[in-house]
Amino acid sequence: AIYVDPPYMKETRTSGSTNGKYLHDFPGPDVFNLASHHDILREALGEYKHARIVVSYYDCPKVRELYEGWTFIDCAMAKNITAQSTRKETTKIAKAPEVLIVNGEAFPPG
Repeated sequence: AIYVDPPYMKETRTSGSTNGKYLHDFPGPDVFNLASHHDILREALGEYKHARIVVSYYDCPKVRELYEGWTFIDCAMAKNITAQSTRKETTKIAKAPEVLIVNGEAFPPG
């Protein structure tokens, strides 16, 4: 089995103290073929025919398009978001739209 946890798609990130950026992120599209690193990763993972692949992302239309034909498992969970202002610090709960994407059936029969 191979577990892959790539950087989330930019459109699914919330801005915060890091402005929605990762320290080690995928760069933008390749200037020669306009493929994103998410596309390249998906193509590479599709080459594995005898291994179970599990990929985690925040759910979004682009991820659904990239991994069409794979099995999506909803793992959405609540996460605490802390906001600081000059008056007080507040914490609110937001839903994290996490999905696990599996090549083949998630729970094979038998």
